Amino acid sequence: MHSPQAMAGVMNHYTIKEECIHKAYHFPIEDYDKLSVVMIYPSQIADGDAGIKRLMNLLYLLFKARKPYADKAYELREKYGIMMTREMEREVEEMCNLSQGVWNEGRMEGIVQGRTEGLIEGQSKIVLNMMKTTKQTIQEVMNLLGIEEALRPFIEQRINSLYQTTE
Repeated sequence: MHSPQAMAGVMNHYTIKEECIHKAYHFPIEDYDKLSVVMIYPSQIADGDAGIKRLMNLLYLLFKARKPYADKAYELREKYGIMMTREMEREVEEMCNLSQGVWNEGRMEGIVQGRTEGLIEGQSKIVLNMMKTTKQTIQEVMNLLGIEEALRPFIEQRINSLYQTTE
């Protein structure tokens, strides 16, 4: 779902092949070629023949497009002629809600991470400036400022990297 741009539009097919390792005996292919895997990385802008473009666009709509359920259902009906049963409607709506939920979750994680990194960066600079001004150790300044225990190793690491680049 979150493949690099270089993989957009890629479709690869993998099959099982026979390899005799000990005492050769060849089975008919229909006895072992029961599994086939197709890896598809949907792209909204696909190249290739019309059938491949249509398939890629359909898969992109279903799995990657950030559109509300009603818009997807409309496109499936109007553009692809897919008349959905109530069961299909529930499944598409569930997929839309799931992908939106995953996107929201990732967004929130990014916000939290950004805020934490900003907090560490800001507090590191304050601690470093106080260390230079008061001639106290990192630990003494962090104690004086009442910095949370959980943040201290990260602030110490940041200060050490800042200190090494300023020397």
